[in-house]
This record gives sequence, structure tokens and C-alpha cells, in this order.
Amino acid sequence: MMKIEALRNERIADFAAYCKRHKAEIDDSFLYEEDLLGFIPDDENPTYIATDENGEIIAAASLIIDDYNRRGKKGRFRIFHAEIENIDCYMMLMNAILKHTEGLDKIIVFIPIVNKGLMKNMEKLNFKVERYSYLLVREDLEVPAWNLSEEYEIKSFRAGYDEEAWCEVRNAS
Repeated sequence: MMKIEALRNERIADFAAYCKRHKAEIDDSFLYEEDLLGFIPDDENPTYIATDENGEIIAAASLIIDDYNRRGKKGRFRIFHAEIENIDCYMMLMNAILKHTEGLDKIIVFIPIVNKGLMKNMEKLNFKVERYSYLLVREDLEVPAWNLSEEYEIKSFRAGYDEEAWCEVRNAS
């Protein structure tokens, strides 16, 4: 039998392990080692877990509602994931998280386009696609030989001295 509960301090290590185990399936922007190392569930990080009959974590939902997000009237999911394909699990996690969203206009979750199952579950939870992000990949090609005309030179940037030239080049580009 599945149980939804607020993450308690004694289960933080289990939560971090769950996040690490599944971060390749979801957006891992806030699941890096340093993010999870000092993680504490609190008002800015409301977090819920779903456990199975053995007390093992099978799903997790954690929001980021820091000052930056609150000023924008939004919350952002650190993780919203279930090991089981069960919309009821997602609904129960969502209902628990919604208790912490007073004053927010929207909750954001980023989902890799390859995770079709999670995308379908988010649609069932009335999430709307706002935008798509794409990863650009470029092959490392051999750098061709180059000729620099005599009026140009390449030199190292010197902090406190070269900013004006850098800005001129940057703005022209």
C-alpha cells in the first residue's frame, strides 16, 4: 500500500539517493551533489515522498519556492517523479504539494522530451506546455588553419584594462 508523507529530516539521505538514482530521467538542474548535500525540507523546499509497504521511496515531489521564484509568483519542481506508472501516485503527490502554493500563479516542471510517460502524466494533471528547450550538439571538428591580417593580433584579456575593447567587440557581434 502506497503512503504519501512529508519528507522528514531522518529520510533526507534516502530522498537524495532517490534523486540521484533517477536524475537521468528528468531535469537534473537542482539535483546536483552540492544541491542535495545541504538539502533541508522547509517552507522554501516543501517535499513529499511516496513509500511502498516496505517503507521504500517509490516517488518524490519537491518544490523550490525561494524568494526569486516567489517574486515571480511561481514555484519550480526540483523533482516530480515516480518509479511506478500510476497517475494516482502523481495526483496524491500533487495534492500534497499544492498546500504550499498559496500566492503562486504557476508551478513549473521541466521534462526531457524523451520522457513521454511523464509528459502524459503531467497533461493528466492539467499541466500545459509553455515552451520547448533544445540541446544543440556540435561535433568537434578539426580547427582549420587561419590567417590573421597584420592589423589584428590575439592576446590574453587583462582584467581592469581590456573591458572597453571587449565590450566594443561584444556589442558589434
